[in-house]
Parts: sequence; structure tokens; C-alpha cells
Amino acid sequence: MKTLAVESSGKSCSVAVADNNIIIADIFLNNGLTHSQTLSTMIDFALISAKVDIRDIDLFAVANGPGSFTGVRIGVSNIKGLAQPLKTKCAPVSTLAAIAFNLIGINSYVCTALDARCSQFYYAIFKCDSDKAERLSPDSAGGFEEIINTVTNVLKPTDSIILAGDGAEKLFEFFNDSEFIAKLAPETLRLQRAAGVCKAATSMLKSEYCTADDLQPFYLRPPQAERNLKKGIDNK
Repeated sequence: MKTLAVESSGKSCSVAVADNNIIIADIFLNNGLTHSQTLSTMIDFALISAKVDIRDIDLFAVANGPGSFTGVRIGVSNIKGLAQPLKTKCAPVSTLAAIAFNLIGINSYVCTALDARCSQFYYAIFKCDSDKAERLSPDSAGGFEEIINTVTNVLKPTDSIILAGDGAEKLFEFFNDSEFIAKLAPETLRLQRAAGVCKAATSMLKSEYCTADDLQPFYLRPPQAERNLKKGIDNK
């Protein structure tokens, strides 16, 4: 099975192509350009590099959230546009789960965390081993106290936990004052990557796949502009 995956939920952007769960192309950018400028070109380059025709793709996968509202929408829109004409199945992958799948083989508890600003995070806890990332908590949004409460329900104080995702470094500062031993994931595996989306997608049940029409972003919280509107704050 050939899979094409897109990850654009944060500042970095990546595309990967896998053949029978083996990554054969992995394109990653973290240069500050907007995803609308780079993603289509990256998809084309990944397919050319992998020597795979778009019509040969059996599954389109995308990190559909949580994450940057604009970034998630761009990724989902690109995958919908590719899959719809071909009637190809899509895999909506949790951004937080995809990060954990990057750390398969490390054999550790992992907290994947995205910076939601104002000392808030999107986060989830996983147990990674040699071939899978087992989910131990749902995707959630909250501050450090909520994260510690979740970790306390899963780990013993003597357990160590690896922090990954674009919120990992900021979260690591908070963990210094806790009883838990926290470590940062290796720099090359810390940020969101499409390779993890590929691995997570191929581990899903076929019943969890969807059509391009049904593929939608997943947001734990409404956009800031919408929250401001409810509070009566001018978004201009």
C-alpha cells in the first residue's frame, strides 16, 4: 500500500510517501515560509523523488489537528483536493498521535505537546515501544496543572517521560519544578513530521478511514477570532 502524508499543523511543514509502511520520501521544511507557498511544491517533489504517480497512491493521510487553525486547514484542503478526483480513501490523523509515532523504538512514556500560547498546550500521553505508540490519554487542551494531573494518573513519580512537539521546550521548563523526570525528545524527532503521520495512518483500522468529502479539521478549541467575537472583542 502506498501512502502520501502531509503535516502542516505548526510552523514546520512536511510531506512523506510510504510504500508498505516503509518511508521512501520525506521532505521537511522549517524556514518560516507560509504553508500555502510551499506545500503543493513539496507534494510534487516528494512524489517525483519517490518515483510514485499520484494515481498510484492508495491512501492520503493528513494531520487534521489539533494545531494551528490555518496550518491544519491548509493541510486538510490539499489532501481533500488530491483525494477527491481519484476517490481515494483518507486517513485523518491526530497531530499528537503522529508525533508519538515518530518516537517508536525509544521505549518510553511520551507527552506530545503543541504550544497553544498563553501557557496553554494541546497534549496527550503515549507509551512508545519497538513497533507502536499506545495512547494513554485523549487529546486535550490545558495548562501545566492539567498536564501534570494527566501524567500523575498514568505514571509513577519514578518514571521518566519524553516531551515532543513544538510545545516541548516550553513545557520542559515547567517540568523542572515537578516530581517527574522529563527529557526532551531528540531534536530531529521533536517537531511534527509527515513520516509520523504515515506510520499512524497505516496503524489505523480501515473503518477509521474516510472519504475526501468527510475529511475535516479537528479543533479542540475554536479559533481566537471566534473566541474574541464571543467576548465582544474587536478582531481588527
